[in-house]
Amino acid sequence: MLNLIDRSKGCLFGGAIGDAFGYPIEFMSLEEIRSAYGDDGLIEPILCDGRYQISDDTQMSLLTADGLLLALTRYCTRGIAGAPYSYVYMKYRRWAQLQGYSVEGDSSIGSWLFDDPAMFAVRAPGTTCMNMLCCNNEPSTMDEPRNESKGCGGLMRVAPVGLFCNRYDGERAIEWAAEIAASTHGHPYGYMSAAILSSIIYHITLGESLHDSISNAEADSREYFHDPCIEGLCRTVDNAVELSSSRYDDEYCLRSLGEGWVAEETLAMAVFSCLRYCDDVNGCLRCAVNVTGDSDSIGSVAGNIIGAYLGIDKVTAAFDISKLECSDMIRIIAEDLVTECPSIEYGPSDRIWNEKYIYCRNPYNGGSERDRRFRLSIRMTTHLFFKCKYDVENCERLLSE
Repeated sequence: MLNLIDRSKGCLFGGAIGDAFGYPIEFMSLEEIRSAYGDDGLIEPILCDGRYQISDDTQMSLLTADGLLLALTRYCTRGIAGAPYSYVYMKYRRWAQLQGYSVEGDSSIGSWLFDDPAMFAVRAPGTTCMNMLCCNNEPSTMDEPRNESKGCGGLMRVAPVGLFCNRYDGERAIEWAAEIAASTHGHPYGYMSAAILSSIIYHITLGESLHDSISNAEADSREYFHDPCIEGLCRTVDNAVELSSSRYDDEYCLRSLGEGWVAEETLAMAVFSCLRYCDDVNGCLRCAVNVTGDSDSIGSVAGNIIGAYLGIDKVTAAFDISKLECSDMIRIIAEDLVTECPSIEYGPSDRIWNEKYIYCRNPYNGGSERDRRFRLSIRMTTHLFFKCKYDVENCERLLSE
């Protein structure tokens, strides 16, 4: 059975490779893709200077994770913290500024991830996101939206929430993902789609089947929102589920679901790809990106889901993830997302962790891989110790497994 770190790495690396797979063909029609790459379309990611280039989808996903971990660390070390979406939004604003955009108000909070220039390279960021980040010092909310956008820019960045909330509960996986998406995208479909994605990832981390994870995410979202929009959104997802087992070919099914520029279509097309190729990471992502539409976002969301479901070993068997930009940072973030904070108020303090999630600096410059793995083992031991309610014998048993 897959452990939580396997699923977390699978989710983030799956999303990043799906993003890199679709990024070069994002604005091409299916006919143009086939004309350029053959009747089967693009069959593998394209290397650029020896690397698979990530886009804004992966950049923002990693910053979502970074903001969540900042919020967690503040709570653990100070006993108080703001809402997670507020920290995530500040990370996004600094990201926009580093790309050369004029950002009004305070954008001083940084990220250790910005030590890699690929994290703020200009890679076709969404217009809605950039307008909102540049013009608003404070995030929008579900109750007070500043636009009616349901673009997929709110959806494609929230998979880390589902992983992070494994330490909490399913309601927070929905609520926090919706709040993070609503900070820039005001239409209910924009943030409800994000909530369903996060909930799918959360249920996968519990060891549920892919079908059950999707069904339970819909049920949980209906219970949380009590809004007519959630019914329409769930019907769209249900249509994707039904099509995945139909006799129709991929092209017909995906065209019937849309082009993926808006959140509900992106989610539906990703769900279809994952269910139709539920044991095949490569097949899932080839299906997701070879469309007329938002190839990188569909690929990214499909990669998040299938990667979490099948785990990191299946992702690495299908793709050489070492060629991804920011691959070391993705691995570290994936590990940190699902381990307990090792720094506690009036308790132990982890210098490396604090550098990342208090001072927002990269602590790994000059550090060895051996040191990093040692620190990870200490954090995992701490995580199991708390999980076992300070039961030393039970903790030792789990570690031996």
